[in-house]
Amino acid sequence: MIMMHQYAVKMIDEFEIPYTIVRIPPLMLTNTSVSVIGEGQPMTGNKLGINQLVSIFQTVLETNRYLNQSIGIVNSEGGQQ
Repeated sequence: MIMMHQYAVKMIDEFEIPYTIVRIPPLMLTNTSVSVIGEGQPMTGNKLGINQLVSIFQTVLETNRYLNQSIGIVNSEGGQQ
């Protein structure tokens, strides 16, 4: 499965299709702090607030800020709430 995922990402990149890959931890209803981390960075922290995820998705969809990148969205406070 991992190899198929990596191959799909590679093909999207090779065909120059605009993309943003978003990696997320488990979600919860409570608001949390949020940080965006780059590709290859470890996903630290636990649950992330849904509202914070939506905010980052809005940025991804409305701007070119994370165009052609793989990003992780994490709870910047770390621990589970």
